[in-house]
Amino acid sequence: MTLRILATLFVLTLACPTGAEEYSWYAQAISDGSSGISITHFWSKGRSLRALTIIHGRPIATMVHRDWYYVVDELSGKGLAIQRGTQALREDATGMRPFAQEATRILEQGAEKVRTESLEGRRVDVWRLTDESARREVWAAEDRPDIPMMVEIFDRGTSETRTIRYVNWSWELTIPERFFRPDARFVIDRMSYDEYLRRTTDAAVSLPVLYASLLHGVKRVGK
Repeated sequence: MTLRILATLFVLTLACPTGAEEYSWYAQAISDGSSGISITHFWSKGRSLRALTIIHGRPIATMVHRDWYYVVDELSGKGLAIQRGTQALREDATGMRPFAQEATRILEQGAEKVRTESLEGRRVDVWRLTDESARREVWAAEDRPDIPMMVEIFDRGTSETRTIRYVNWSWELTIPERFFRPDARFVIDRMSYDEYLRRTTDAAVSLPVLYASLLHGVKRVGK
């Protein structure tokens, strides 16, 4: 790893506050690719997450809080509560923000800084990482390298490009714990992690599990 990347990682560490269990974030992600445009709202507090994504007109809420991963169709009022895997719980100790980690991860993997430019009125550094399967570029705020502004992924196998723009960043919000759990009036099917794995094998789980690393762990998903 070059001295430049080590220095950037050091700045990133300084930019991330300590006491992550109390620190909160909000951002909106606009994703554009071959499957169309999708918009997701993210809120987090420490390692707790709430994400709201519209899928075929249905608001799908993903919530992660302590030992539990929830996915709820807010139109039908039905959802799942799945106990999180041991690898995911172990990774909570990192204290990293549970969404928009692209800038941090691409630097950890040895990305090369290719240029500095202006994006939506803000100075950003552009980092690139290429391998046999893909080319990834991340536009990270020059003054806050932990904040990705845009991500572009080119898949060499399909020749398709997917772009994610993160907008409306906010932090130091006051978010109550109840925000990361489903409405008590919803019908929630609870299950252990092992039971969930068995049921997915039988195709018995109808709701989409998004942000799977928060259920399984990054290392397990990356296998």
